[in-house]
Amino acid sequence: MFLEMCVSQQAGEKVSEPVSCPECHTACSALRLQQKDFSTLCGEIGICRWVYQCEQGHRSAPWDLEQELLDRYTRRVAEMMCRLAIQLDFREAADELLRQSIEASHTTLHQKVSEWSADLDVPE
Repeated sequence: MFLEMCVSQQAGEKVSEPVSCPECHTACSALRLQQKDFSTLCGEIGICRWVYQCEQGHRSAPWDLEQELLDRYTRRVAEMMCRLAIQLDFREAADELLRQSIEASHTTLHQKVSEWSADLDVPE
């Protein structure tokens, strides 16, 4: 709960410099504070962070990008998921993650490991 409170305080601050859309590279304006749940090595936390929108309707959360969040997982959790999936069967890896309070089905593991392995520098 303390971690969630500290991180939410940081994530809830508006970005001071202009925000550029990651898709079309045009200027974005602050849309609203929006909560998203993330899995961390300390458990799942809900974070309210600013979401921005460009004129073309693309939405982004600069805080997510700054923290290198991958979907709903921190980078460290994503690395752990990939490393377990390399060493174990996807079902066994999902069971081991659940013991660590990280919920991910074997199908999610399979999909995410394929997506993330190159970006995370984890061998396939």
